[in-house]
Amino acid sequence: MVFNKLSSWGKSLRKRNRLSVVAPQIYRFLESSGRLNEGGEFLFYFYAIKDGHVYSHHKDLFRTTHFRFYRNAISETNTYELEPMLCKVKANELVSRDELADRLATIGYERNRGSQGADFHYVLSVEVENAAVVPLSLACGLVDGQNGNDAFSPHSPKLVG
Repeated sequence: MVFNKLSSWGKSLRKRNRLSVVAPQIYRFLESSGRLNEGGEFLFYFYAIKDGHVYSHHKDLFRTTHFRFYRNAISETNTYELEPMLCKVKANELVSRDELADRLATIGYERNRGSQGADFHYVLSVEVENAAVVPLSLACGLVDGQNGNDAFSPHSPKLVG
């Protein structure tokens, strides 16, 4: 299913968009440091490999061009409440836990190296293109039911286009 009619951020099928969750403590850091304003840049990361388990993700995930995120408790609302920001994906890569901790420290976000959760993470470097797009509510069933969005975790990145 194409969500183009529901949003202003997916104008063509080739311009793939993704949505994912941002943890409250990270959101507060990004907000207080001005990284959620237009032109702001930040790292978005998610599990790749943990204890030998390779996490499955949508096959087109790394061809995406744009990124939006939600912060709500999807298990309570049964919706993805997208924040009013549209980010451009500038780069993606696979990094180790220690490298991720170093990169986060470089931008001022300190974490215990052991608390990154996984042995390796996928990291997206993103830039806020527009900090005032229309917030959007998407039913979990519509998003999760799309081929490839049925990943291991309900919080794994999802593609909408």
